[in-house]
Amino acid sequence: MVRIDASVRLILLQFSFSRETAVPALLWQRNPERPNERKRRETGRMVVEPTPNCSLAKFVSDILGCGYELVEAFHQQRIDPKDPAGKRKYHIVRYVFVRQEYLEEIQEGFKRLRPKILEELQETLEETMWRVRVFANPFFSDGEEIPGQSALSVNLEVRTPLIQNGKPVTMWQKDADGNRVGSSPVPIKPEHCLRLEENSLQIS
Repeated sequence: MVRIDASVRLILLQFSFSRETAVPALLWQRNPERPNERKRRETGRMVVEPTPNCSLAKFVSDILGCGYELVEAFHQQRIDPKDPAGKRKYHIVRYVFVRQEYLEEIQEGFKRLRPKILEELQETLEETMWRVRVFANPFFSDGEEIPGQSALSVNLEVRTPLIQNGKPVTMWQKDADGNRVGSSPVPIKPEHCLRLEENSLQIS
């Protein structure tokens, strides 16, 4: 269990997509990642181990209810670290939520788009499940680490659609021997759910 209080300045939702066509449409696009940028990226302390088939359908409303606001959302093409040649790419989408005590001026253009960006994000979360990992990272300001402050990074990988073309994705249930059970396929459902409840990060 991870406590969410004023020491957690940022909450980052970061999605990984193998195909650019799956990336939400309204996001600002950053320049593609360069090799030297990949080397600078560091991983903090993992506080939630990789959890497959996880829903975040209520997570954004939980974040907003805990006093955070969306201040940035972007898409970037990155270099696959598993490809030594650096030719294989993937796409990340990041949503940055800042605790209200630390809010600074937000660009008017982003303010105008923010309701639609949040609506698009919510739709994505309701129609998919993911493998989730969560890291507690040090918080830096002007290149210097701020003691006692952190940024929580929620990493979402291995996208599994729950809805396609407006219809639930279905699958046959099977018994221990791999034989089909029932008379027809049934809608697939998440096995886990990531929530912020009572100011604590929890997986149920």
